[in-house]
Amino acid sequence: MGFTRMNTLASVACPYCWQMNALELDPVEGKQKYIEDCQVCCRPIELSIQYLIESDEFSVEASKDL
Repeated sequence: MGFTRMNTLASVACPYCWQMNALELDPVEGKQKYIEDCQVCCRPIELSIQYLIESDEFSVEASKDL
């Protein structure tokens, strides 16, 4: 039986209201980019997420959806 990593929880600050938002990150190798609304102010946040399999770490960037 192989090992499957579970999803990871992370927090990211909204680039509009600076409140923290909880994210569930899926350890998919490579880059992901998508829009998710802020849980506080409801404005769209562009999320860029990368899972680095060799270091077992996530890189998460949040920016304003222009």
